[in-house]
Amino acid sequence: LLGEIKDTLDLTDSEVWLSSTFSVSLVLLLRFTLLPMAESTGPKFIMCAVLVISAIPTALTGIVNNIEGLIIIRMFIGIAGVNFSACQFWIGKMFVKEISGVANGLAGGFGNAAGGFIQILIGAVLFPLFRDHVYANFENDDAAEKAWRTVCVFPAVVAILAAIWIWFYSEDTPHGDYRTMRNKGWINDEKSAGQNLMAAAKNHNSWIMFLQYATTSGVEVTFLNAASKYFQDEFGQSTETAALIASGVGWVNLFATGIGGYVADLSYQKKGMRGRMLWQFLCIFVQGILTMVFSSINNLGLSIFMLIITAIFVEFSEGSSYGFIPYISSQCEGSVGGIAGAGSLCGAVAFGLLFSQSDDPRWAFLIMGGCISASAFLTPFISIVGESAWFIEPEIGEAKYKARSWNAAITMSSPKIRRQGLVMTKMNGMGSTIRNILGKGTGGMGLDMEDISDSENGDENSTRLSKILEKAAAADNNSHGDNDEASNPHAPFDRRMTDRSSMSTTIQENGVLIVS
Repeated sequence: LLGEIKDTLDLTDSEVWLSSTFSVSLVLLLRFTLLPMAESTGPKFIMCAVLVISAIPTALTGIVNNIEGLIIIRMFIGIAGVNFSACQFWIGKMFVKEISGVANGLAGGFGNAAGGFIQILIGAVLFPLFRDHVYANFENDDAAEKAWRTVCVFPAVVAILAAIWIWFYSEDTPHGDYRTMRNKGWINDEKSAGQNLMAAAKNHNSWIMFLQYATTSGVEVTFLNAASKYFQDEFGQSTETAALIASGVGWVNLFATGIGGYVADLSYQKKGMRGRMLWQFLCIFVQGILTMVFSSINNLGLSIFMLIITAIFVEFSEGSSYGFIPYISSQCEGSVGGIAGAGSLCGAVAFGLLFSQSDDPRWAFLIMGGCISASAFLTPFISIVGESAWFIEPEIGEAKYKARSWNAAITMSSPKIRRQGLVMTKMNGMGSTIRNILGKGTGGMGLDMEDISDSENGDENSTRLSKILEKAAAADNNSHGDNDEASNPHAPFDRRMTDRSSMSTTIQENGVLIVS
């Protein structure tokens, strides 16, 4: 609707882009502050609070009468963008990290598809409905103005209904809400939000994700802001037609983001972290090249085709990027996601300023494409302890498996443990992960959630779990009358697990399986 708002308020192109830039400025700060809080409050609380708060300025869009009012109202509407990272954090609590790419890709993809859906619903359905029918008795300009001032109430109502639904019909984790888990002593709140944020900020991988989110998610926001007006100005399309064309950027989320995440996860199964990195590099680099090609096309049909192809690779890149976050830090995942998510907003702000200051949008698209491709070369510098890197394999001595949150190591060759109801699963590398931890009857061998609950001291936690496992293994050995350590599959209990190959070796030689 920016074209209609521009005409009503008599704005320049620079002022429109300035309002788009400010629309993501406030949420940039909030992602740094609210996402670390999610590690204490739980993602559901953040999600619902943000939906309700952002619905208020959305409903008040119709009272805007000048550029200052438009900037302020869009800035507060932009608060809703916090939920992008809150959703990522929530997915990280619901699914194991080996499938984080496809899980986040599907959730984020369907969420981002709302960008395409709202372009059609508001711009091509509700706006003409109100203009041509509800306000048919008014002059054309007056009818159009009343229409855009009215239809913005609809998404506000939907946001509030969504918040109510989420609050009453969802949980923070498969084990329940944070409040319930805290009451049972399953959550340790010793670290503050500030400490979590500092820990994430000290990890250089967080800032690589910050920059690459700027050239993936940030670019998607820029395309959503720019595409409709671009086709109106460059190809003379009407508001309704331009909205339909621009909606393609959002609709490809329905499949492309999930595919990007799935291929990233598959690459990890085949080549470890190096596989994720290769796919990440390819997607971002090609995305930049396609953006530069799009800027040079003068044919309407070909330009629409290239827009869709470019959008697909934008979503491939996003789905791939999502898969890195859970690996960077399991203890401050929300803060890492907040930093990375802030990068997408910084990218949107930076590219928004580029378009606002450029007289030729084609030149702006060209520069943006060059920045995207350049950011792909940051990928080789991603280095995660215990995972393969671009040029080198991990050093086993640097990586140590720590029993954290809902992770445990169990000795599957022990009949005693099998009798406790733990599920045995054939593990194919890391492609399959057991999700059923500590099934029925675990109290009989002293395994409970306190024994493996998260703590600030991971080494102490691992030692406690190791002793429990050794005790169970010893009891099993006594029942078989075999105390020969050389032939004992339970010893040694090796927690220094690194990449997939060493994990598989440990499973085969020592009978140790990781349950996540």
